[in-house]
Amino acid sequence: MVRDDVALSESDYANLFRSRLAGPAAGVDEVLERLGRDAGVFAIASRTAAAMARDADAAPGWSATYERVGADGTTRFGALKRLALDGADRAQLRAAVLRAAGRRGGAQRERLEAFAEAFDRRCAAADAKNPPGVRVALDGANVAWYGRNFRGGNFDHGQLDRAMGALPAFFDGRVDPVLVLPRKHARASRLSGDARRLVDGWRREPHLLTTVPPGSDDDWYWMLASLSVASRGCDFAVSNDAARDHHFMHLAPLPFQRWKRRHVLRFAFRRDAAGAPAAFALDEPPTFSAELQRLETASHVAWLAPLADAPGGSSMAEIEGLVRALREGDDAAKTAAARALWNLAYHNAANKVAIAEAGAIPLLVELLCDGRAEAKRQAASALGSLAYNNDASKVAIAEAGAIPLLVELLRDGSADAKEEAAFALSNLACDNAANQAAIAEAGGVPPLVELLRDGSADAKQWAMFALGNLACYNAANQAAIAEAGAIPLLVELLRDGSAEASRLATGVLWNLASNAANVVLIAEAGAIPLLVELLRDGSAYAKEEAALALCNLAYRNAANKVAIAEAGAIPLLVELLRDGSAEASRRATGALWNIAYNNDANAVAIAAAVGLEALVELARRGRLTVDDQSVVRDAGIAAKRKAALVVAALLRACVPDELRSRADVRDVIRGVVGPYL
Repeated sequence: MVRDDVALSESDYANLFRSRLAGPAAGVDEVLERLGRDAGVFAIASRTAAAMARDADAAPGWSATYERVGADGTTRFGALKRLALDGADRAQLRAAVLRAAGRRGGAQRERLEAFAEAFDRRCAAADAKNPPGVRVALDGANVAWYGRNFRGGNFDHGQLDRAMGALPAFFDGRVDPVLVLPRKHARASRLSGDARRLVDGWRREPHLLTTVPPGSDDDWYWMLASLSVASRGCDFAVSNDAARDHHFMHLAPLPFQRWKRRHVLRFAFRRDAAGAPAAFALDEPPTFSAELQRLETASHVAWLAPLADAPGGSSMAEIEGLVRALREGDDAAKTAAARALWNLAYHNAANKVAIAEAGAIPLLVELLCDGRAEAKRQAASALGSLAYNNDASKVAIAEAGAIPLLVELLRDGSADAKEEAAFALSNLACDNAANQAAIAEAGGVPPLVELLRDGSADAKQWAMFALGNLACYNAANQAAIAEAGAIPLLVELLRDGSAEASRLATGVLWNLASNAANVVLIAEAGAIPLLVELLRDGSAYAKEEAALALCNLAYRNAANKVAIAEAGAIPLLVELLRDGSAEASRRATGALWNIAYNNDANAVAIAAAVGLEALVELARRGRLTVDDQSVVRDAGIAAKRKAALVVAALLRACVPDELRSRADVRDVIRGVVGPYL
């Protein structure tokens, strides 16, 4: 019996497989079934497969061979199936989503749990009444912002309408769509014309529209809408979210990867004729799942396992072959090798080490220098993947001379090449002070700002990642980025960009706001009201970033303290401190502290937002704590007096009108507040 609570490596499975070959076939099936559950979409390394094949060939009744699979999943032993997420994976991923939401604050988890329970009941009731269709959850913000993240672009409700109208044709019949939208994009007060008409129509359709309240992350909602416990295994999510750089990575990795491969469909809008509205196009669901599967014929039982690398060699042998192609191949071979190395390095720590040890880095830098345009782009992409979360590779890539070449590609390359160069520079600059300085010295800041101005939506995001990493704890780069004109562009993205672009712009701005001169420029560019709006309506992540940006903007800047308070930030920061995650609470506390420091009016406003007891604490002791977090300390006499007067006004408001003129009532109120005045 293979215990489910013990984590096994591939070599462990190979050993178990060998030990079971001499026994009943059921024992081998048990090992392979468990391997299939663990490996899932992660293919088996050919080194492991080769060892298992040798053992199988030596065992009575077994043989091993490589099998080519047709595009439709056909093999000599039958057709591979498209596997839906099973109940165990679904439950594990649902629980992981709720846990991840809980880390962003208890209030968000409670709202999400309530949504999940209500959605499950709704699905079960709908399926009982009607012949069930294919349930499709749309990431509304992702669909509406498609192709619209440019200067003057807007959230396009019409694209959502075209997407939903096109869905039945893709699924040959009845579809049950679920549209998930941030509430601000469905709020009547913000809409007019066709957008308002569309939203009103969606509201009238039973069970169609789900609006996500401020403070919650809409990603969690459309994910859960495709993970209902009432699922029939034919639920899909429509989104182009690549999940490369944010919270999806923290989820249960195996169920998440299975869900992403099996149940998430990518889309595009394609224009067939000039002037015609772009038509919605959806990727077909996969014909079969590239996972270990058991097939049975009249004469054979076959287990088919996908391989992580080419048959006939180990992963290291494959890497060495690719490095050899980089060294000895023609331009086409080198380009293909660089692309393959990017794929092997992508989010695979062991492969990054192996690729570096095989000597790929100097050869990729050489290709970046001397290759043709596409070869340079692929080399930049591979170097960016190798640098991601790998300190040794960051150093090795810089020492090999990549940084000036990447800056040159960023300046003079094609649009796609510029995006890959920004990706690589972003990863090289992350938590590496030497690389931060080297990128700036090579002239990397101005072309990154240019990409921020004129690049595609994805290019702008990588430019922001790079600028944020360059600015982090680097005063010289903070000044250089501002001088290059980044601040107005970042504020424009904060105002008009997608939710993700707005969040990234906020992150760059809080890094830049560590510089006193930049604090003034950011405020003059109009960032403060936009940050407060993000604090009100943004995702949990965006609220954290906004709080940190406001914290830095308020630090030792009297005018910004006033502007932040006037924009309505104080009650929102108090709410974030109380209801947000531990990190959100910490950032809100810092922002409130800076807003109140040497500003009596703000100290009193914070106390008033907290409640009567806080006002009394401020009046009596000159300090204020909120949920055990110190927000105001050593307030002056003026703040104490103002707090006491507010308390008096509150007490007076509680007295009926006919009693307020009585001397004894006035004496009581005066006696309560007098000691503080």
